[in-house]
Amino acid sequence: MKSFLLKQLQDILRLLARATIAKYRPYVIAVTGSVSKTSAKEAVHAALKDYRRVRRSRGNFNNELGVPLAVLGDWRKI
Repeated sequence: MKSFLLKQLQDILRLLARATIAKYRPYVIAVTGSVSKTSAKEAVHAALKDYRRVRRSRGNFNNELGVPLAVLGDWRKI
């Protein structure tokens, strides 16, 4: 039952994140690799925040739930 509910939650979050991206068409910068991704993400954010509205994931949200949550917004403000 738990895996069924988790799969449903992932599907809903993925659908909402895709709809959000389709609606707002943001520029997306993705950082990949095996070393220093968080540091690179923070450096990109620091470099761009004075020039554009930017959003980054908090912490280490790089999985099936975290990526859609990062697209949808800061869950701590809800």
